[in-house]
Amino acid sequence: MTVGEYLLHWLETSVKHTVRRSTYVSYEHLIRNHLIPALGMVPLQKLQPVQVQALYSEKLNGGRSDGKEGGLAPRTVRYLHTVLREALHQAVKWGMVARNVCDATDPPPCRATTGEDMDTARSAGFPDCCCRRHVRRRMARCSRDWFATR
Repeated sequence: MTVGEYLLHWLETSVKHTVRRSTYVSYEHLIRNHLIPALGMVPLQKLQPVQVQALYSEKLNGGRSDGKEGGLAPRTVRYLHTVLREALHQAVKWGMVARNVCDATDPPPCRATTGEDMDTARSAGFPDCCCRRHVRRRMARCSRDWFATR
């Protein structure tokens, strides 16, 4: 069985009925447009961490499937890693592979919050809970609650 055959099998048997439709569609898009073209013909038992790591580099440097120039965002490549890691985790549970090769790779880090982001949030008067990790997302959530109390 190839990686491509396995990913489609996993998508239909393990994912389809356990996640929201939007999540399924997102997984399917990543699998069909990125993972299968790059790794689909590799026999599942022969997949190596170096091949997965090369996929990450390729996608960061110029792996867009829409034809536009440039690579995918680090967050998207990390999402590819998450989908492939979960699929291979299931393959380990089913006894199809001995180990999850994604455990031996280094996906790109997500953009870290900068000190400037935190200073901006603090100067705007946001509570410290909004000035930690994921400042941008929390600012949106906290602003609604914080300004409602003023």
